[in-house]
Amino acid sequence: MTKTNSTQFSNFFRAVSYYDKALKGASLCLWIKTGSCCDPENKEGLSHLLEHVLFGTKKRLLRSDIYLSVIDRQLRIKAFTKAEHTAFIIESVDKLNLQRCIDFLWEIFSGKLLSNQALVEAKLDISQEIDDLSADPVKSLFEALNFICFPNQFHGRSITGTKETINNIKIDDLVNFQRQQYSPNNSLICVCGNIEHQQLLDSLEPKFSELSENNKSFLPLSYWVGGVKKIKSVDKETRLAVSLPFEAKSSKDYYYYWLLSFLLSKNTNYGISGALKKRRIKCNTLHIYPEFLSQISRMQIYLNTNHSNIQYVMETVMDGLCSFKNLKAESLLKDIQSSEIISSLKLVKLKNENIEHLAMALGEHELFPSDIPFPHLKNNIQEKLDFILENFHKKNHEAVVYSMGS
Repeated sequence: MTKTNSTQFSNFFRAVSYYDKALKGASLCLWIKTGSCCDPENKEGLSHLLEHVLFGTKKRLLRSDIYLSVIDRQLRIKAFTKAEHTAFIIESVDKLNLQRCIDFLWEIFSGKLLSNQALVEAKLDISQEIDDLSADPVKSLFEALNFICFPNQFHGRSITGTKETINNIKIDDLVNFQRQQYSPNNSLICVCGNIEHQQLLDSLEPKFSELSENNKSFLPLSYWVGGVKKIKSVDKETRLAVSLPFEAKSSKDYYYYWLLSFLLSKNTNYGISGALKKRRIKCNTLHIYPEFLSQISRMQIYLNTNHSNIQYVMETVMDGLCSFKNLKAESLLKDIQSSEIISSLKLVKLKNENIEHLAMALGEHELFPSDIPFPHLKNNIQEKLDFILENFHKKNHEAVVYSMGS
């Protein structure tokens, strides 16, 4: 027996559950619609720092009894900050420890765990994270790519910030941001597993249901710029990252852009893979995938190669994109079986029983994952793809970052 339920309290805080009595345990997620794009001016990295202060697993000096009881029971915990949301997840939850886990999430959400000592320790953690990021050639490439897409804008900011911006953030900055952004009408808690919906509601009340409703916060506006930039290589590989903007008008577009990435990367005579193959450019790695943002989404293309002429590689990729855009969906799909299309989409299919899928779908689209339409008929796929292809790639709109191995 499985069942999905959602309840919204009078202050607009949402409680969501996917119940499956056959499972032994459950996963629990606190999801807040705020991230690095909401960082105040000159305080880049604040959202990520706040997450570390509230939840960083390396901190040991100041921890609540509830947190220690969660750790003692060997529950797996994790947290992450993205451009537009922050999530805190506890796994291996059961009916006996649910209340302790909810109480711990309350301590996070209410800001009870904020302290100067926790801030000092979190800054040390993030300073090491920034060093690790600068030493990672792929992460450095995408950090630069993000800035090229949205230069000097909220969505172009580094999630981690810089050592300078992090060092300048004070405890009052975190307190004010947490009070503004961690609001009931901006957040939800969901559970997946052998926890019934009423038990979740009983555990959340009265604390979460009696929170005061704040003015709903909005993600700041950003606009696409693009361009080309070379960055310093940290290894001997030649790397290229390309980002193409697109507008996903509704949740219905989700699977079609994943299908587009599948077709672009498929080893055929069209698209990126085909263009590289035709010109005998060997890629060690080729990844193509969509990233969905609230305003401007983007198709991300990454490759690394031993080819010595990066300009030739870039030209080939752009030619492949142009030839791909000029084709009709019928041509793209004619040599592909319907079963292969559906199989590729099933790899990224959103599921109610996946805690991150459930939180994301409800937080971004206010839909259960199962309610986001999944393509089935080939004719419908062709019609939708034709419409997307007409607007997919506009020359000189792409953002490109590359590094050349020595």
